[in-house]
Order: sequence, then C-alpha cells, then structure tokens
Amino acid sequence: MTNQIKNETIAKLNREEIGTLGLYNRGIMTYKGTLKSRRNGFKTIKVNDIQTNFENDAYKIEFIKIEKMHDEDEYAMRLFNNESNEYVTFMPLLGIEFFK
Repeated sequence: MTNQIKNETIAKLNREEIGTLGLYNRGIMTYKGTLKSRRNGFKTIKVNDIQTNFENDAYKIEFIKIEKMHDEDEYAMRLFNNESNEYVTFMPLLGIEFFK
C-alpha cells in the first residue's frame, strides 16, 4: 500500500490523518522538530521544498514535510530498501537520530 502513496500526497496530511489512515502500520512514522542537515554515513539530498532524503548503499530514508499541527515542523519518514527495491517497516526510534 505505501508503494502506491506518493510523497506529495503524504505532504498534504497531518499526523492525526496519517494515524487514522493506518499508515503507521505500513511503515510511515511521524516526527516533530528540526531535521539535521547531515548524518554520518548518509549522503543528504534535498529533493524539493517538502522532501529531504538521506541515502547510503543499502537504504534511502525519505523525510516528507507534512501539515503541522503545532508550531514545530513535522515530518513523515519512509525507509526504502535499495536491495529489495521496496519500502519497508522499521523501528520508530530510528528516525530520532536525524533530528536536532
């Protein structure tokens, strides 16, 4: 299901809507805060105003800026496995390392 959802669509949602649609169970997690500009072991790629990727040989981690419900920026995160060529589920704490 998450392969069918475009990042532009995710950007139009807020945390509550992502939860209501069951996307947490499909490997899309949400975070609040300021995204780091660099992360050791990853190449940072700013795709556009709403998406920043962190990439290495094995994975592409996509951070999509979503509609914020409070003052802080909010992001949805997806993890793409380059070997299997598909989005995968992950432990929610993984995304914390990419925020200040």
